[in-house]
Amino acid sequence: MPRLAALVALSFAHAAPASAAAKIQRVVSPGGIEAWFVQDSTVPLVAMQFAFTGGSAQDPAGKAGTASLVADTLDEGAGDLDSKAYHERLERRAIQMNFSVTRDYFRGSLRMLKENRDEAFDLLRLALTSPHFDAEPLERVRAQTLSLLRRESTTPGSIASDRFWAAAYEGHPYARQPSG
Repeated sequence: MPRLAALVALSFAHAAPASAAAKIQRVVSPGGIEAWFVQDSTVPLVAMQFAFTGGSAQDPAGKAGTASLVADTLDEGAGDLDSKAYHERLERRAIQMNFSVTRDYFRGSLRMLKENRDEAFDLLRLALTSPHFDAEPLERVRAQTLSLLRRESTTPGSIASDRFWAAAYEGHPYARQPSG
């Protein structure tokens, strides 16, 4: 499996009747990226999910939360579109795009109506290849993350989870909280 491992589920998605089994096709790109393809033409919806190695465990020492901040700001302007214009294009075409990280993986998802797939994939391409990371959106997302971390620091479940990871993986990047 190549260093860049990708899992893609691309479908004209709709919950299939219980009696119908989904046919899953395995596809491998010329570059060696593996994808699983499921097609269901009952609803004109395209949904895709992908993941590749590059989660928060890859954050540089002393820079915990870097991968999470990148994931949270990739859709805050890309190419020739600032954050507002980028989000307006997503909203105008009812395109859902999300990025997140786990300790091991960078993940993304994209959902759109079939008729909007070209624009959706163009916006995804821009987010992945030409993100802006402009100061205002970056600071806004950073402030939101800090607020979330403050709230989680008083939540028993979050405290227990953080302590578990810190104790179980002391000295390893897994011990760090993915959000920073």
